[in-house]
Amino acid sequence: MIVDSEARIASVMALDLLDTDPEVAFEDAVQLAATICNTPISLITVLDGKRQWFKSRIGVSVTETPQEHAFCAHTIGQSELFVVEDARLDQRFEENPLVTGDPNIRFYAGMPLKTEDGFSLGTLCVVDTKPRQLTVEQTAALKLLSRQVETQIRMRTKVQRLSAALSATTRFHEQIVDSNAIFEAFMDNSPLVGYMKDAQGRLLYYNRPFAERFAISREQWIGKDDFAIWPATFAKSFRDADLSVLEEQSLQTTEDTSPAPDGATIYWRSYKFPVQGAGGTQFLAGVSLDISVEKQAEIELKKSHEKLRKANEKLRELSVTDALTGLCNRRGFDDKLQYEFKKAVRYSSDFAMLIIDVDNFKNYNDMYGHSEGDAVLKQVATLLLQGARATDVVCRHGGEEFAILLPNTELSGAMLVAERICRSVESAPLNRRRITVSIGVSANKDGLPNAAALVRRADLALYEAKAAGKNCALPYTLRV
Repeated sequence: MIVDSEARIASVMALDLLDTDPEVAFEDAVQLAATICNTPISLITVLDGKRQWFKSRIGVSVTETPQEHAFCAHTIGQSELFVVEDARLDQRFEENPLVTGDPNIRFYAGMPLKTEDGFSLGTLCVVDTKPRQLTVEQTAALKLLSRQVETQIRMRTKVQRLSAALSATTRFHEQIVDSNAIFEAFMDNSPLVGYMKDAQGRLLYYNRPFAERFAISREQWIGKDDFAIWPATFAKSFRDADLSVLEEQSLQTTEDTSPAPDGATIYWRSYKFPVQGAGGTQFLAGVSLDISVEKQAEIELKKSHEKLRKANEKLRELSVTDALTGLCNRRGFDDKLQYEFKKAVRYSSDFAMLIIDVDNFKNYNDMYGHSEGDAVLKQVATLLLQGARATDVVCRHGGEEFAILLPNTELSGAMLVAERICRSVESAPLNRRRITVSIGVSANKDGLPNAAALVRRADLALYEAKAAGKNCALPYTLRV
């Protein structure tokens, strides 16, 4: 476990994070971490030497724990992701109260969060109550999210500093206007871009950081309005914001953009406020913070989220697709069956299913080989798709067995589909020899208790079709 230094704790205290209210950016981060890693618990923690306090949390009700019990106290001594796959098998944690008692931690993965001066302030972590591992994609995403949390914390600190500077500016702006030397000394040594305009929008003053950011002299734009300096779309946006401040006579905050000398786009967070001079003359003053780095980070994070979303969609699609035939696989069949059965019960609609078995397939496989057998299965899958309707669900049930779910279909209609499939398979040209199928048909009649009963009836009907000589479709009939 890391030995806390006074310097680290002082750095943590300077952030003014401890015991603060929830904030949307951090709440979103723990929600996203839990979703990506599929864990019930996700936390952003801050360690002050005595306790582990949760800035944001999902899956736990407490707001803090003693630092001596915290897994995160180990993480902040790391430079990379710290993972405990099964805490019960780890001598460091097997007797930990958080393992032996609530919340019964088994799996933990935490990424240290760094301050601007390089100290570890806490972690972004995910926790599960069962042993597990992270995938490569989940590990990469958790690291990316931790960097975004660090960025949010640093942005938060900058905003606090800016707010403090603005408070000082608001309190003393009248004195600053009266004392030009003090005003210019303050503004030229500020990290902010500062400027003043008259009521007509003409620049009366801008500070040294302003001149340096736009690569101009201290006098080059004096007396010019926005439309003489910027492209029309930018100029109109700036002027509309200025007029709103003057009309409302209040401090207003905006996020806007401007072109840089090299053609790039600069993102700004601007704070504009009215100033009344001698004799009641109206002026507009403003300070702006360059937030381009943070905006680019947001853009990259959104791109990463979109990539993760598409990857998850692809994984979901692959998980329910049979690799050989391209049909819905057994897992997908089970999901679709439950959904369609419940829908049929809810709306009192008809629902039927077919279970289809390729006749003598083992003999065919043994005689001609697995590659020829696979070719037959793919051709049968194509014929089933051709014989089914757009609303039907065609699945590979396993081996040489297929299934078709038939929403809004009664038994007689299902038999027509089954008989059509039997004929189309029997007449299909194949390289080796003719192939036939046997089909069992069932429908949700007689108050079936669940979807499994529908499958059992179709299996029984298939067994009877096989016993009747194969190459036929038979419905399930209720035994008396």
